Amino acid sequence: MILADISNIKQQDKAGSLLSESVALLLEKKQAIDELTRVIEVKSGVISEQKKRILILEEVSTYAKLI
Repeated sequence: MILADISNIKQQDKAGSLLSESVALLLEKKQAIDELTRVIEVKSGVISEQKKRILILEEVSTYAKLI
């Protein structure tokens, strides 16, 4: 009976350990996703500013051709 209890405890410890590892992995993945989301937002802002600059340069170029 004691051996059965010890075996049960070992299985519970193993399951708890696997759960802890899974939770840690999920947290790491969430942090990676959050960081990549931040990078995307920054790069989207850069792209937006570059599009504005391109429009201005195109307008200047068009105006310069008319002169």
